[in-house]
Amino acid sequence: IVRYCRERLKSETLDYCVFGHRHTPLMMPLDGATYVNTGAWFLNRNYAVFSPNDHTLRLYDLQKGEITGC
Repeated sequence: IVRYCRERLKSETLDYCVFGHRHTPLMMPLDGATYVNTGAWFLNRNYAVFSPNDHTLRLYDLQKGEITGC
């Protein structure tokens, strides 16, 4: 998926590349954009929050019933 994003970013200007269905949630800078993957949606309830000044990946711990930031 990261290789795909890098290829798209060669020809397009994007702020975010957002995906799901990766077993490990991840948010990282990628060639001038931000790569976001919330993880496997059927295993967790993770989600991304975007605002004009910030972006965060929220992780939901099913066992604890708590939300944490990433």
